Amino acid sequence: MKKIFTSTALALSLGLLPAVAHDFVLTSDTGADEQMTVSGLYGHPGTWEAPDIRRLIALDVYSADKEEPTSLLETVTVAKASALKLQASLEKSKNPGYTAVGAIYDNGYWVSAKGDKYYSTTKKEAAGRISVETSSHNMKFAKVLVGDEDQAIGHRLEIVLQKKSSELAAGAKLPVMVVFDGKALEGVEVAIVPLDGVLDHNTPGEKTDGKGMVEFPIAKTGKHVIRVSHGVPSAEPELADNDNFSATLVFEVASK
Repeated sequence: MKKIFTSTALALSLGLLPAVAHDFVLTSDTGADEQMTVSGLYGHPGTWEAPDIRRLIALDVYSADKEEPTSLLETVTVAKASALKLQASLEKSKNPGYTAVGAIYDNGYWVSAKGDKYYSTTKKEAAGRISVETSSHNMKFAKVLVGDEDQAIGHRLEIVLQKKSSELAAGAKLPVMVVFDGKALEGVEVAIVPLDGVLDHNTPGEKTDGKGMVEFPIAKTGKHVIRVSHGVPSAEPELADNDNFSATLVFEVASK
């Protein structure tokens, strides 16, 4: 696990393309046989779309008793019951110390042009063919808690709960920290909704303070999803103007 260092990192207000605005979300369910199924969803709660299995570049399970995560990437399949899910399974009984599952979804390069048109290509390839207005490379990070205590797992953009799952209850306050490249991220808007609710970039949120912290009231029991996005100038400016990141965290508030 990586240690979090607190410092100020200012968020950039960058225009997000529709493809950028989509999120990747992980959920988990454990059956009576202790078989845990992890599902990957693309889009937004309430408006899921079919994810592309070729864009999923990491799916790792983390354990309290292991230094390094275990990859589940080679076991991922498209869910038979629904083309809107990617799924992987593991036996939770074999390692009761599982804490979280994390995923990285590379949504690729996108450019926008006049007339509200969008193309999945780089700024370099679009030059001379498309009148580019904005361009970006877009990475999605997702985490689902499967244990009691959340910790940073090392994603570039990450949401970390500051309370144990067992301490959460409807009506209580939930403190959350946002980190980018291992440092607390100030000034980004964070939103939370029940997983069966509606969450998109119009969903109101709260901005993180100088320590990357924000606090939410928990509306009800059940599964919730928290999301955040952040953009920086591209590391490869010949390919895109911006590198855009989004992160989600799914956790469950149990009935007491």
